[in-house]
Amino acid sequence: MKLGGLPSLAVVMLAMGLAAVLIAKRGKASLGVKLLPAMGVLIWIHGFNGLSVMNPEDVLRWHKFALVGELLFPLTLGFVARAFCTVSGDAVPDRGHWLWRGMLGTACVFSAVILFGSTHVMEKSSQGEVVFVQPWGEFIWGVILLMLVVILAQFEHILRAVRDPLRYQLKFVLIGLGGLAGMATVQACQGLLDPIWNPTFAWISGATTLISLMLVGFGLGRWRFHEINNKIQVSHRALFASLTVMLVGGYFIVVGLLSEIMQQTGWELSRVFLTVVVFLSLIFFVTLNFSRLTRLKMQQFFARHFLRSKYDYRDKWLEVTQTFSSCREVQELWDRYLLWLSQTFVAPRITIWKRFEADEQFHQIRSVNTDSYPSPITQSHPVLGPLARSPEPIFATTVTSHSEEFLDFIRATQALVCVPISCAEGHLLGFSTLSQDQHGRGYDHDDFDLLRVVSHHVAMLLLQFHLQEAQTASAKWEVVHKFSGFYLHDLKNLASNLSMVAQNADQYGQDPEFQDSAMRTVKNTSQRIMDLMSKLAIQARDPLLVNREQVPLVDVNELIFKVIEGIGGMDCPPRFTPGQNLPAVRIQEESVNQLVLNLVLNAQQAMGDQQGMIDIFTFCKGDSVFLVVEDTGPGMSADQIEYLFEPFRSSKKSGLGVGLFQCKRMVEDQKGRIRVESRVGQGTKIIVSFPHENTDKKEDRVLVAVRSLQTPD
Repeated sequence: MKLGGLPSLAVVMLAMGLAAVLIAKRGKASLGVKLLPAMGVLIWIHGFNGLSVMNPEDVLRWHKFALVGELLFPLTLGFVARAFCTVSGDAVPDRGHWLWRGMLGTACVFSAVILFGSTHVMEKSSQGEVVFVQPWGEFIWGVILLMLVVILAQFEHILRAVRDPLRYQLKFVLIGLGGLAGMATVQACQGLLDPIWNPTFAWISGATTLISLMLVGFGLGRWRFHEINNKIQVSHRALFASLTVMLVGGYFIVVGLLSEIMQQTGWELSRVFLTVVVFLSLIFFVTLNFSRLTRLKMQQFFARHFLRSKYDYRDKWLEVTQTFSSCREVQELWDRYLLWLSQTFVAPRITIWKRFEADEQFHQIRSVNTDSYPSPITQSHPVLGPLARSPEPIFATTVTSHSEEFLDFIRATQALVCVPISCAEGHLLGFSTLSQDQHGRGYDHDDFDLLRVVSHHVAMLLLQFHLQEAQTASAKWEVVHKFSGFYLHDLKNLASNLSMVAQNADQYGQDPEFQDSAMRTVKNTSQRIMDLMSKLAIQARDPLLVNREQVPLVDVNELIFKVIEGIGGMDCPPRFTPGQNLPAVRIQEESVNQLVLNLVLNAQQAMGDQQGMIDIFTFCKGDSVFLVVEDTGPGMSADQIEYLFEPFRSSKKSGLGVGLFQCKRMVEDQKGRIRVESRVGQGTKIIVSFPHENTDKKEDRVLVAVRSLQTPD
């Protein structure tokens, strides 16, 4: 028993030596002085532990003083931790002061209970051990454990936050202090689960404390104290997101459950149960280790809560806002986005893809170190599904596809990371890809966070540009409607004159057959002009279209035949292949006539003097009736397709840029869809679909039918 007190005596001597060194250097090391209370409490605890071992007859008297030291020791460690760091946030320091004041008050109350009512706290057993009386023993050790967990969390976050060369100077000091708190935590758990203290605990505590103090002394030997001030900053979430809190809490709960089972079932059954628990735990952790998703989630969790970010997000956000603040149009926005990606990430190959509304495909519009642009990708491409479902960037290696289409995409872009550019509703506007870092470094959670935030900002700017373009187009159309009022007066006069000629033609004509023919022509022309005037007048007063229920059911094939009959003298007359058994469609006859006429004339103008073919065919698929106009002209480039349906944009020198926009508007007014398929040198195909009346399915079924369209032979 006498030798059992030697470790405690060694701790007392070493702690006194360290305290003397700290006092001697107090002028140079103001923060080092904060260690003095901890050294003093250690001298107190292990001094009385040594007396308890050397004088077993008075073990209760000496151990109550040691227990008071155990209560005060976490407070001295907290005093050291708060001296090492500054807590971020204005409200956090006040909350921290209340925490420490509460801990100090609790420690003082329980210290008074121990000193003045020790008979209610502990008693001596027949074997010379100290037995803690319940419930006071549980209260005291529980308070000590909670305070130590808070202190361990503080030291953990200090060690994580500090960087070299401070990390090199502080490492052993913090590890030594953490070792002291860790051993005290083990003792607190032991006191809760098995409320007995015997002299062997003093030997174990003394030996571990001696090792920890040696580490502290070694760290003090290479620590330049004056460089510590204001260089460490710990997040205000240090207590709430601490690994220490989770580990100690989990350990305490598991050990408590096992202890309760041991008491209730006996040792043999408990040992079997413990073996099963250990085996299941090993299986569980091995399973987690081989789960890619779990590893990724754990990396993200630790990166967010425990690791210092590689970026200063305040500087980065200022950089991003300055980059995009001067953008005046969408094309400039894409240029700035590509420039930012290339300057921020050292990736040899970067691409940006955008969804074109005309063909509903994604086209590569910007790139770095790409010789030629790859073919556009369709909605069914394997990479688009994960991008549409995830607001976060994804690794291309996580896409489980071995299709040739996906492999071609990877070969063309060398993509390692794909970043979605989507709006809040989840609609994918585009995406960007980054290849492997040229230095071989991978992309971590900080990179993904930065990419996600910037891509969201780009998506927001795109939506703002689209809204501005829509407002501009609306203003231009308002001007067109205003001018139509002036033309309305002239057209009305012309119609009145033609009507008068028709009424008097039989009176002044000489050839009866000619008179009859002229009369019919004039009447038909005047009627059409009057109808056009009426329509313009209605739209000038109210641009809303006629209610759909007032539109009659029509036969699409019959309408197309009428349009073709009226197109005479064309160099390349269209060939019409009508579909069989087409259901009726509720559409405005005049709108369809104008639609077909515009599409045929556009095809004729696109082919020019070249000999080619214009084919029109109809068919029914799913819930829709399809009308297809296909030509063998020169086709269109991606730049032409991108703005094909936008108003006041025309590739013709004398064009107004309203024809195809008007076609799109007419189709959508009839609850239909229109899209284009075109390649340079391969002609153009315009696909129009209308929902027919033989279904009561919802409108989104039409959209699915259009997107899944397969061109018939």
